[in-house]
Amino acid sequence: MKTEMRGRTAILRLEIDPPGFIDDAMCQNILDSLTTLIEGNDPDCLIITGRGSLFIRHYDVSAIAGLAKHARKGTLTTNDLHAGALIRLTRYVAGLDIPTICAINGMCMGGGLELALCCDIRLAQTDVGAIGLPETSIGIFPAAGGTTRLSALIGRAAATDFILRGRVVDAAGALEIGIVTETADDVMELAMARASELTARPRIGVSLAKRLIRAQAAAEIEAGLEAEQVAFLEALQDETALAAMEAYVRSVS
Repeated sequence: MKTEMRGRTAILRLEIDPPGFIDDAMCQNILDSLTTLIEGNDPDCLIITGRGSLFIRHYDVSAIAGLAKHARKGTLTTNDLHAGALIRLTRYVAGLDIPTICAINGMCMGGGLELALCCDIRLAQTDVGAIGLPETSIGIFPAAGGTTRLSALIGRAAATDFILRGRVVDAAGALEIGIVTETADDVMELAMARASELTARPRIGVSLAKRLIRAQAAAEIEAGLEAEQVAFLEALQDETALAAMEAYVRSVS
């Protein structure tokens, strides 16, 4: 991970190597880098982006298949799922008191989009071709806040259609649905412009406004996150889901 400060704006640049999968160790690395960046600099705004034409493709399906084998043996609990690094990373980002911007520079699916959904503002580069939650195609569903946070963002009907169909859209499609608020040919230039607007305002007003907005949905989101882990454990115990995940892993190997 690369981190830097530009004025009062902290930037975390994900350095995910192709094909762009993340796993527990990678999520922990991101969380450690982000914690050090925030606690060491006390910024007024955070931008999260990727490298080249890749943000995050998705969580490593072979790792999820490994969890499924433990679940089928009865050696995996919802507490284990809650302790996963992706869940802890998304909770950390969502819980920050400063405004957060996700500058989607490339492919952003599955756990990558769930990380983006934790940010206050999502922007996308115009040439991004894949933003989505395709998990239902392999017998699971977005279980790191995806069902809860997407519903809160674009409404239950639109989120239901998007998640059940495992839709993947381009930047223009994400803008039309409401997943992102703006697109640009240079997404980091746009992100820095928005960060400059935010950091020019007294921090107290921005921070309190964010806190109040977040508080309105807090109970529903917490309940949703808990329900996701219970349901995800059930999905992992299903033999058809495991077979679908293993088939997918073979197809991308």
